Amino acid sequence: MAQGDARRLIANAGWLVGDKLMRLGVGMFVLVWIARYLGPADFGLLNYGQALVIIFTAFAVMGLADIAVRDIVRQPKREQEIVATALLMRLGGGLIAIMLALALVGVARPGDTRALIVVAILAAGLLPQAFDVIDYRFQAHFVVRPVVLLRNGVFLLFSAAKCAAILLGAPIEAFAALIVLEFAAVASGLLLYARRRGLSVHPRCASLAEARRLWHESWPLLLRTLAIAAYMRVDQLVIAAYRDDAAVGIYAAAIRLPELWYFLPTAVMTAAVPFFTRSYAQSAAVYERAILRVMRPLVWLSIVVALALSLFASPIVTLLYGERYAGAAAVLAVYAWAGVFGTLGQTTNAWLINAGLMRHGLYQALAGLVVSIALNLLLVPRMGVVGAAWSYLAAQAISNVGLNALMPATRPIFRGQLRTFGLRV
Repeated sequence: MAQGDARRLIANAGWLVGDKLMRLGVGMFVLVWIARYLGPADFGLLNYGQALVIIFTAFAVMGLADIAVRDIVRQPKREQEIVATALLMRLGGGLIAIMLALALVGVARPGDTRALIVVAILAAGLLPQAFDVIDYRFQAHFVVRPVVLLRNGVFLLFSAAKCAAILLGAPIEAFAALIVLEFAAVASGLLLYARRRGLSVHPRCASLAEARRLWHESWPLLLRTLAIAAYMRVDQLVIAAYRDDAAVGIYAAAIRLPELWYFLPTAVMTAAVPFFTRSYAQSAAVYERAILRVMRPLVWLSIVVALALSLFASPIVTLLYGERYAGAAAVLAVYAWAGVFGTLGQTTNAWLINAGLMRHGLYQALAGLVVSIALNLLLVPRMGVVGAAWSYLAAQAISNVGLNALMPATRPIFRGQLRTFGLRV
């Protein structure tokens, strides 16, 4: 790792981690207050809507993020064409995702107008999120600080708005609308900042040839993202089908705690994408050393976090959410360990992108989806929300680690994952 790259990686990772730490503190406070205010049933409905939308977010994101950042690093002269084309593709994908989400809620909960309204509001947030493509350019050039400051400012503003909504006795629809308005505010800020930096995202910069090229490379990632989103959120849909919204609320309260921790590996790996791309271009050995240097401390830290959350699950849940959410403790004790496999999975994603093994990533995600659906249908009727937690843990382990050992092309990734624990293989 060149000294200059190392400094920029540390600086950008520091900004991203600082951003997430701030969100962890403020976001946790707001989340807990909303959960207490809405109660398990309405909090469950809000999370059901978010889960449904997240599953179809793959059609809006289209697997473009890592590919676009990689291509901007490799072909900086074409960055405007890449960004503008990716924006139009994401807007089109967002419209498809909205229609699919509304169609599914209509089938799954016929006649439930309230659920349909909540999902419709949340799904609308997929359109302003399309403008996140502007951030691809800044990530590729290690420009992180301005975007972090923008997102932080918007986040704090809307956190205050959510607190005000609680004090005013607002209904669940108001909280869904505030989530969407936050996305819209970030999109507006990104557009203004891009124009100040001379980056055009006008449709005239896009090209059909570039769209075809991006689609050719990204469709396996789209399907992989869809499969990952499904196996990460299908548990809540199954709980809603076999139990009720209150059970979804209890489960959602539990999983939000370890999910808040996931920010750290995600932030570090986001900052490291351009550096990994350059390392991979040098040699496989240089790339593996770079991955291990970044990931080894993250994996061990994830183990410490999982151990703490599982040992102290009951007092944590009672302190934060109150007795109405007591059932979330058993879920938390199991679900926390999925973070270890999720952190290991971050290495898989970076490696697959640079090695051009996106289809293998699809196979991994599909395996996780099959395991998640099968185990949820088997365990949720028998074990309730705890069964969903075990299903998620198994899906993470098989998708992010187990399948790497089975496929010849990804065995080097599996060996690299083992080396994060200091094993010599």
